[in-house]
Amino acid sequence: MTNGLVTVYDSVNVGAIPWNALCLLGYVDGKVPEIAGNYAAVRARFPLTGIVSVTTTGQSRAMMCDCERYDLTPEMVRTWTDSRLYMAPLPVVYASVSRFSRVLSAMRGHQWWWWAADWTGIPHLVPGSHATQYADPATSGGDYDVSVAKLSLLDALFSPPPPPKKGPKMIIVNNGTTQYILFDDGSVIPIDTPEDLAALAEVLPGSVTLSPAMVARFTQR
Repeated sequence: MTNGLVTVYDSVNVGAIPWNALCLLGYVDGKVPEIAGNYAAVRARFPLTGIVSVTTTGQSRAMMCDCERYDLTPEMVRTWTDSRLYMAPLPVVYASVSRFSRVLSAMRGHQWWWWAADWTGIPHLVPGSHATQYADPATSGGDYDVSVAKLSLLDALFSPPPPPKKGPKMIIVNNGTTQYILFDDGSVIPIDTPEDLAALAEVLPGSVTLSPAMVARFTQR
């Protein structure tokens, strides 16, 4: 890793990937078995290494989708995103520099991260991208592709999601005269009509009947 960039490898020939790779791409599906089984093969050889999951069909949950010839079109990228199949804070899209404008148009209204493809053979980050694949087997020195990715992107992909925020616990109370929403901190919101009570009973935990004394006991905690 240099200057906040991490080297990332990918290959259908998993045995060719350098043994000391810090990060990899792994394909979770594909039109041929060696691609469809790539993620499992990469995980088997590198059990402790971070692997960015990639779908080449747009039908699977993954961190990234592959938008190139024979794989997803820009319109399929939008469908994959709208289906919320991305396993990341934002969808990651692999696309060449020449396809970027079409993906940008298709993804209008969405935030996304771009994993660019620009095979110069020289490590670089295409402006606007969060990662760039810069070498294929012809220039990488082995039977694999090589990218550089921002450490901030990989941190976002591999960090555990924050725990869901817990709202206050609440129950619907009907004491025979007045209806309430009773919160676990003792606060109470009155419900004016039986119709409101019936509506809330569909979205809040079950309605219970408490005596006025029990309501007072709860609200005075």
